[in-house]
Amino acid sequence: MAVLNVDHRADAYLIALANLRRSLLVAFLISAPVALLGGILLAQLVTRPVAQLSALAGRVVEGDLTARARIAARTEIGMLADVFHLMVQRLHVSNRSIVGVVERALEARAGEPGSLRRLAAAANAVGERLDLTTSQQEALEFGALFHDIGEIRTPEAILHKAGPLTSEERAVIERHPVAGMEILETVPLLTPALDVVVAHHERYDGSGYPHGTKGEEIPLTGRIFAVVDTLDAMTHARPYRPARSLSEALDVLRKGSGILFDPRVVDVALGIPAERWAELLQCARA
Repeated sequence: MAVLNVDHRADAYLIALANLRRSLLVAFLISAPVALLGGILLAQLVTRPVAQLSALAGRVVEGDLTARARIAARTEIGMLADVFHLMVQRLHVSNRSIVGVVERALEARAGEPGSLRRLAAAANAVGERLDLTTSQQEALEFGALFHDIGEIRTPEAILHKAGPLTSEERAVIERHPVAGMEILETVPLLTPALDVVVAHHERYDGSGYPHGTKGEEIPLTGRIFAVVDTLDAMTHARPYRPARSLSEALDVLRKGSGILFDPRVVDVALGIPAERWAELLQCARA
């Protein structure tokens, strides 16, 4: 009888043990995916801000000082992002001060104080209507300020010649976009300006220089500035010709649409009231 009782208790124990093992297995099968999912979500919460901050740092290194990352987490990473944004903002202000110094030096050499800032404002007025991004707007602005920096390698006797240029002199003049690129490509702060510097004398039909690029192969900022630079050049006197009226300049633009200039950019430019153009270019309407 005692043996039967022992066997019965052993069977009950084994059954209970089997039930416990089964319960533990079920609990594990239920909790493991939940734990795994929780771990993945937690890892994302930690790694996503790090990845965002890393991507932001990459954009800043490439010269985009307008870049920002939205990191809402109030963790050490979030606070690091705030400090990083502040550092970039101060660097941006400092760099703009440097740009201003170079800008004034270029204007002094050309003998036209305020001319580069005038061009930058006019270019951005067109860029705003084409919904450029903040970084594109800044690239357009910097391009306007430094578009002719390559002319520092051009003899002043050629730059300010009152009469017609010889073919050799014309060839020297037409090298200034490439010279400008060679100067600016060594300065990371100013590399956003390169598209305008290289392409502002290219023409929509491929008849421009230095590369004969055409159509939408020409960078958008270069196509915008080509229109603005043409208007500005025509409405201000040069050593070799008098200024033309704003209405004449706009008519030249209209006739060159789709030939010399991007028609979309021309349409936007012609949509700006003449009074506004006169204000931007600081010229007479008539």
